Amino acid sequence: MRQVRTLSPFAGIGRALHAHYNDIAKQPLPERWVDLINYLNNKEQARRRAQHWSDRAEEARLQAADMADPETRREMLKIAAEYRRLAQHAEDSSRTGGPY
Repeated sequence: MRQVRTLSPFAGIGRALHAHYNDIAKQPLPERWVDLINYLNNKEQARRRAQHWSDRAEEARLQAADMADPETRREMLKIAAEYRRLAQHAEDSSRTGGPY
């Protein structure tokens, strides 16, 4: 004998919603949303670049502190200063511009 399977009301609602929103999901995002997503992505990448260069500056500064030769220490501090400059540039670029 064959069993008849009944669906719960929630399963039926779930299927109806899935069918409805499946069509919507295939539509392209509005251009403004795409612009916002790109803007936020660029901000995050700039923030990560700033953190990267800031970390390099700190490493160079710590290495300079351990150096005995004054000329070598001075050169390492120059490198740290350049890393800080790059970090500042990346931070500035994360704060500027954008569609919003």
